[in-house]
Amino acid sequence: MRIADFLRGGSRSVELDLLDNLFLMADPERFDSTLASRVLYEFGTLSKALAADLHELERIKGVEGPIIAAMTLVASITQQSLRTQASAQPVINDWSALLAYLHVTMANLKSEQFRIMFLNCRFMIIRDEVLGYGTVDHAPAYPREVIKRALELGATGVVLVHNHPSGDPEPSRDDIYITRNIIEAGRHVSVKVIDHVIISASGYRSLREGGMLG
Repeated sequence: MRIADFLRGGSRSVELDLLDNLFLMADPERFDSTLASRVLYEFGTLSKALAADLHELERIKGVEGPIIAAMTLVASITQQSLRTQASAQPVINDWSALLAYLHVTMANLKSEQFRIMFLNCRFMIIRDEVLGYGTVDHAPAYPREVIKRALELGATGVVLVHNHPSGDPEPSRDDIYITRNIIEAGRHVSVKVIDHVIISASGYRSLREGGMLG
């Protein structure tokens, strides 16, 4: 497929304009009018481009110094803005804000990450932590460690989150099994599992919405 054919269409046209302007501001003296289109063609979407790591970006001719710094800054600002919005009110009042933050932060990761949102008694986020990193298809999650950390923080609830780099957010048997083990461990010390959300580039799945919390 030619780059011109790939970029034809409303959403890609908007993303191209945004990236083009970002690159122009980042490095006006060496601005290359073809760079934004080549970056989008390489990664497919703006969100995937902003989530790319240094080695992936450096493979594209012209993506260096100021361009990489600008892309990293935009990605960080976006994540922080969405994190602030998700933390501004009880998560049960605006679930979409939490999902937006999780999608931007985790949807395009190349390996699994196990994250926990620790909540107080008003369902406000008091801490957002990554408790485990894994391979492309597994991130370790230990019930005892999850509950221990919740008690250390004074949390009364948790939202478990991990990503599926495969792009398929459907929960595995292991996902359901470990979730129920954490639920059982928390029940003895009044720490409630509000949900377990699985994030992927194609969307998300909620074990609570799917009736799989047990």
